[in-house]
Amino acid sequence: MWPVRWPGLRPILMLGASSMRLPDPSVDHLSSSSGERRGPQANPDKPADCVVRPVRRKTTIRVGSQRAPVDGIAEFPAITPIRSEARRPEGATSTVDAIAEEIPVALAYNGRQHAVMMTTPTDVEDFAIGFTLSEGIVSDTREVRRVSVGATADGIIAQISIPAATAARLSGENRNLNGRTGCGLCGVSSLRQAVRPVKPVSDRETVRLSAVRAGLAALPGQQNLNAIAHALHAAAWISGSGDVVALREDVGRHNALDKLIGAIRRPGSRAGEGFAIATSRCSYEMVHKAAAADISVLVTISAPTALALREAEAAGLCVVALARGDNLRIYTRPDRVCEDS
Repeated sequence: MWPVRWPGLRPILMLGASSMRLPDPSVDHLSSSSGERRGPQANPDKPADCVVRPVRRKTTIRVGSQRAPVDGIAEFPAITPIRSEARRPEGATSTVDAIAEEIPVALAYNGRQHAVMMTTPTDVEDFAIGFTLSEGIVSDTREVRRVSVGATADGIIAQISIPAATAARLSGENRNLNGRTGCGLCGVSSLRQAVRPVKPVSDRETVRLSAVRAGLAALPGQQNLNAIAHALHAAAWISGSGDVVALREDVGRHNALDKLIGAIRRPGSRAGEGFAIATSRCSYEMVHKAAAADISVLVTISAPTALALREAEAAGLCVVALARGDNLRIYTRPDRVCEDS
């Protein structure tokens, strides 16, 4: 394949997650309004990869029927044009395809690296907040004091500030994630960590069947990146009337859900009551993430796993799966989905 140029997009050189380098935690990357954010003790002789350059561009997502600006990282576009050779019965032709990117995103808590995940480079702040909540690092997003997102030559860095006691507990856990795109349990080193207790859902909201069907029908038209690249999952928050309130996309289903969780559970969010739809299967980890975010109804396009359903039942989470068109199956807590009167 050969990289080609489209207006506004440029190919990038991908480096492995194992080579991801975090900047010196003693350097303040949050102060200063200039492009290069160095702390007062920064050494100009340090390598360039110790400088975070959070250059941002504005992209858009759909929020209900409106289009709202969302910060993105300019150095790492979500879509890259790649030339391919199409083989058809009538012969071969050269074409240009829109290909989704996968970028290493390092998550560091109070200056200490915890995880490197492969993600689509959009809505990184939402991803950082959602991951922090869904992985049980904090129990409430108000514990996330600050998130700074920047880019280096190797990828993206999210520096997350949390209470010192929380960070100390986190540093004692034997888990250092180097996650593949679809990885939900990467870095887990024991069976006890892998099958951890699920958080009970406190929200007992019910949803109307017509709202579920309306949300499913509206979803494809609002997956802007997937419409171009055909390789991204989506997670959406649907209102009680079936409107798409917020939608996030990523090449990884767990990442898409984390981004959505960050968007709807961050302080000041006006997402309101509703339920989540994910364009993926319902796995054990998807159930845990939804429960950690106190989402009471999770709808997925594909089938669930048996473990996911056992965990959902224990958490009090309603799982609706194989939801395509007007057909769907309710596996747990069917009382949460009511017929229209």
